[in-house]
Amino acid sequence: KRTLSAVKGFEYARDKNSSLRLTIAGDIGTPYAKKVLAYINASRHKDVISILGRVSADKKLSLMRSADVILVTSVKEGWGLIVTEANSQGTPAIAFDSDGLRDSITNGKTGLLVPPGDEKALGDGIINLLSNKQSYELMRSNAWQSSKQYTFDNSYLDFVRLAKIF
Repeated sequence: KRTLSAVKGFEYARDKNSSLRLTIAGDIGTPYAKKVLAYINASRHKDVISILGRVSADKKLSLMRSADVILVTSVKEGWGLIVTEANSQGTPAIAFDSDGLRDSITNGKTGLLVPPGDEKALGDGIINLLSNKQSYELMRSNAWQSSKQYTFDNSYLDFVRLAKIF
């Protein structure tokens, strides 16, 4: 969702850190995806942007595990499941501060929230997070630990507690 914003945020960050690479997974057959692909093809950083298309669930987890961060640029989510999935692999998220994402990210602890639509802030978030190894490793650990609370059993117990209230 809003992949073009993620690409632009990456470009800002890449201008400051030439070791960064971007990998994008997801459907590439939609009109929006074609717009994103055209943008990437003209990007000054096109040589370090990989487009994978749709990937298997196992490949998605492998990508999350090997990524330094995941960029989430949705304008609205019911819950940022992709954030929780990435956190379960020890990967923090940098995301737009929007409904659902602010619920799944503890800003500054398990990931970073930036103003919605602010691609430069997204890029600055990448640079700031990755420039301090100690803070980054702490955030990775916090993200991983946080993801452990989201289990079927815990969700069921929450449901039972809420059902008693109503």
